[in-house]
Amino acid sequence: MVVATGTIALQEQLIHKDLPELLEACGWDHSCALVKGRGRYACNLKMEQCLDAVKSKEAGLFLFEDEVAFNPNQHTEGLYKEMSEALAEGTWDGDRDSWETRIQDVEWRALTIDRRQCTGRRCRFVNQCAFFNARNELEESECIVANHDLVMADLALGGGAILPPPEDCIYIFDEGHRLGDTAIRHFGAECRVNNSITFLERLQKQIKGQGPLFEKDSALTEQLPRIEKEAGNIIELLSVAYPLLQQSLESADYPEDGRYRYAHGDVGAGIRDIAKQLAHKTSGWLGRLEVLVDTLNDALGDKQYPVPVPDIEMFYQQAGSWQSRAEQLLALWDRLHRELKKGEMPMACWLRLDDSGGNIDISVNASPIQAAELLSDRLWGSCYGAVLTSATLKALGNFETLKRETGVPDFASFMSVAGAFNYGEAAVIRVPADAVEGNSVDAHSSYIVDNFPSLVEKRCGTLGAVFIKASDGAGF
Repeated sequence: MVVATGTIALQEQLIHKDLPELLEACGWDHSCALVKGRGRYACNLKMEQCLDAVKSKEAGLFLFEDEVAFNPNQHTEGLYKEMSEALAEGTWDGDRDSWETRIQDVEWRALTIDRRQCTGRRCRFVNQCAFFNARNELEESECIVANHDLVMADLALGGGAILPPPEDCIYIFDEGHRLGDTAIRHFGAECRVNNSITFLERLQKQIKGQGPLFEKDSALTEQLPRIEKEAGNIIELLSVAYPLLQQSLESADYPEDGRYRYAHGDVGAGIRDIAKQLAHKTSGWLGRLEVLVDTLNDALGDKQYPVPVPDIEMFYQQAGSWQSRAEQLLALWDRLHRELKKGEMPMACWLRLDDSGGNIDISVNASPIQAAELLSDRLWGSCYGAVLTSATLKALGNFETLKRETGVPDFASFMSVAGAFNYGEAAVIRVPADAVEGNSVDAHSSYIVDNFPSLVEKRCGTLGAVFIKASDGAGF
């Protein structure tokens, strides 16, 4: 059984309070495990690499996905040393959420890896790995507590990559009204054009740097120039695509948020042609990167390999990050080059002007409009069973909106359970005749501030006011 919640906080509540109380009250004997993504656990190998960098003052060798150099200050250096000691002594399990003080994202990011950078069972720290220790506990548990994002990440990988295979699982989704939005977010794709060009140019330099170190491996040294050359081909195509995308932004009316949305997801013949070429080139380049990663993986298992293990590990992580980025590029351009078929639901395609970091860039995005088809294919059609719960699954007194947005099949059973409070009899909703619409944020906020005292009856006892974030569409 996989119980999926909306947030990590709810996961913690379930595993530490709600489920133990339920098991005790019912006299049940079942094992439960909390599962989190790889990014919530510190990597022992990255910890060693960071500490080595601190000692040698060679911090500039470590680069993150967004090209920010790893350059720790005194506080961060002390934090890493403290964490390393706690891991060695067994007083910390490597879980970010169990560390006693708050860890900044930039400090934590240097200690984590994604699935492409992890060497798995070939890692010399595998027996101490917090992530794999958590996974071992998962395999022995009958009830798994996760969050929606982790379930969607698993389904995006085909199912069974992070969690048990869907056909072996009964899913219970709390806060089920969020499921559709979460699925759409995980199956969307994005490419920042100039950022991608910068990444590929840096990759070419990194390849030149690795060549001399691995010169005794003729098979590998033959691969590197080809990877470098094909990265150059992708740079050329992205450089052609940028002015076309810029023309779309400049020639059309688009909102102040800097977004331009393509009507019906149709990006036009010109961009479709460039996208087709990019998808083709990126697909071939990704294949070469996969071969490189396999070669480095074999090298890690070869005790006679002529390169020190730490250098192989470093290059493996670097090549894994290249592979992840190539997969992201392919996901975007592969979607953009496809023409919409008659009767098919279009993709949402849009451009966004990005000036973060002081550099102007164009972000190209493609995303499903609804999650119904995705969830029907990846979840409802393959899982053993599923239950969705929420206080807001119904709209206009029925479940039709839920079915349309999430693809829940018609043969599913639907039930509405009365709550503990009779709101219909307990209160009266009154809307003032001169009330301001909530989507006019400033005017609505001013109206509440000016009129709140007169709206409250003197005979009221306890008064409750609900405040909603401005980002949700209203000031109050």
